[in-house]
Amino acid sequence: MASVRSVADIRSRPVSGFRLTPVPGFGVGTNGFGFIISWATNLSVVVDACTDLANPTGLAVGTNALNEGWSQLSDPEWTTYRSRFYRVWSP
Repeated sequence: MASVRSVADIRSRPVSGFRLTPVPGFGVGTNGFGFIISWATNLSVVVDACTDLANPTGLAVGTNALNEGWSQLSDPEWTTYRSRFYRVWSP
């Protein structure tokens, strides 16, 4: 397989058909963009969001308790930003 050297290389490569499979709990809903966090039971997690991975200054968008090992995060502010990257961590 040839290596990709630049964005131009990616854009010039043909794309074959593919199908996206919906993932339950991931995507845009009535409360904004959201996803399920599945980790360790009874753990508290903080979700940070940033707009630039080169300067990843995060803003906490949620603190969730994983009471049964999972929790759903919704970000109603997702449309305010051109891009948004999320990080989940435990304090």
